[in-house]
Amino acid sequence: MLNTKLKRNVLLVLSAILILGFFLRFYRLDTIPNGPEWDEASVGYNAYSIAQTGADEWGNKLPAIFPAFGDYKNPLYIYLTSLFVKSFGLNIVTTRVVNAITGFLLIIVWYFISKLMTDDEKISLLTAFLLAVSPFGIFYSRIAGDGMMLSVFLISMGVMFELLYLKKKRSLFFISSVLFLLCSIFSYNLARIISPILLILILFFNIKVTKNKILYLPILIICSLFFVLVLKQSNISLKSRLAYVGILGKENGISLQINEFREHDKNSLISKIFHNKATFAAITLAQNYVSYFSSGFLLEFNDNKLVFESHYPPLYLIMLPFYYFGIIIFVKKIFKKINIQEYYGTVLLIFLLFISPLPASITEGISGKRSLALLGITQFLIAYGFFSIYNLISKKSIKKTFNILIVSLFVTNLILYLYFYFYTFPNKYGKFYASRENRICRFIKDNYNYYDYFIFSKKIDSFTYIFPLYCLSFSPQKYALTRKYSQNDGWYSINSFDKFIFPDEITKKTISDLIKQKNKNIAIFLDKDENNNVNLESPKLIFKRMSIPSEPEFELYLYKIHIL
Repeated sequence: MLNTKLKRNVLLVLSAILILGFFLRFYRLDTIPNGPEWDEASVGYNAYSIAQTGADEWGNKLPAIFPAFGDYKNPLYIYLTSLFVKSFGLNIVTTRVVNAITGFLLIIVWYFISKLMTDDEKISLLTAFLLAVSPFGIFYSRIAGDGMMLSVFLISMGVMFELLYLKKKRSLFFISSVLFLLCSIFSYNLARIISPILLILILFFNIKVTKNKILYLPILIICSLFFVLVLKQSNISLKSRLAYVGILGKENGISLQINEFREHDKNSLISKIFHNKATFAAITLAQNYVSYFSSGFLLEFNDNKLVFESHYPPLYLIMLPFYYFGIIIFVKKIFKKINIQEYYGTVLLIFLLFISPLPASITEGISGKRSLALLGITQFLIAYGFFSIYNLISKKSIKKTFNILIVSLFVTNLILYLYFYFYTFPNKYGKFYASRENRICRFIKDNYNYYDYFIFSKKIDSFTYIFPLYCLSFSPQKYALTRKYSQNDGWYSINSFDKFIFPDEITKKTISDLIKQKNKNIAIFLDKDENNNVNLESPKLIFKRMSIPSEPEFELYLYKIHIL
């Protein structure tokens, strides 16, 4: 009877946690943050193109990777999104919903991982709760990007099924673990580093505990098939990607530093020995890696105005001591006498913890999105550390005071974050989520039939073309027939399609070329600099300047022009 009551209470608490987690991921998903921003619009439109034609925006049938702007997006998130777009149309919710769903399901996955590792309902429930209210968990579940939360979910599913296999020895769990980790490679680039390491570790563990070695035959076949798919993506290599974001990229700080030091030392032999890519990369990589376990990353606000950074620390202040203590206590488990299954499971989670910062460490700057694989394991270790400390306290009066103090501080931290995310964040940072582009799109959507041309330059945004495609759910077939584009250094630049013209900059020549048109209605959008440099005072133009609400950083001017 007591056991039934306990199970019912656990179910009620878990249900409350899941309801809270669901609410925090889906409440105002269409408006917080503003959007779509550039990558969301690209992901959404490519999903729409797949849903409509079975091809991407460039006409590639069921591609293994999506060229998009020339940045080559991974396919899994776009294919999953296309299912929702097909059913419910192209909009901001259908673009973001895959990340929102997987971010919600991640709470359940880590509840089960914690349960499998500790068989302790309190640690499992606290892990789930901490994940439900995690600043990173909430933020990255509410933007589309390139499947960031999807990748963390798939990696976590792979870990969960491996723990199940170690415990139950069912072949289906082994195969499922391998499949989820392999699928994660096609969701977001961080998985291309983390998942292969975990796969190698799992294959090594399981060969020692698997009695039926023939099981490795289908596993190897599955891995081979996925390897073929990876080869099909070879039109963009890891080397090419790292040229833009890697610490050794040609235009990145490390290369500039090396050149500066060598010039200062007149390119001497000693300078060549100490100031080269190998030594600098090793030092930079080590510094970057350690920073992801430092209080600087875990607690400090990151006010960098980047759309894929949360502008809020990943941990609440009160969690930090429990996190560090949890790491120490959990790592110490591998030196204790535990059964082989528990030992392998512990090592697996320790590996997950220590390899998760690697994708972020090999790129310049501090990146929350590239370190996102820490989500889940961090919350588990906090819960593990908390109850390890709590169980050391023997006196009930001290335990009660401890609970009141921690709960009070945590609730304060949580309220401050929720106020930040649902009030301060949209007001302070919402304008950085393609604010001008979306204001233009709202006007286009309402006035598409009233104008012969819509003109706005690449000064407003390098990829301005994607926004009218997205907001109009523009026909992929018509887009392919009418577009004119160029390609530079691998990046695509759309110059025009249909009624839309995207010059590099709107100048006096742009206006003089327009005057050659006869009896045309044109909507022309200018940024602050263009507006100051272009004179629309011409006897051949009837124009009306319209007011568009804007922020000083993103001023936007609209002119409705009729050419006589």
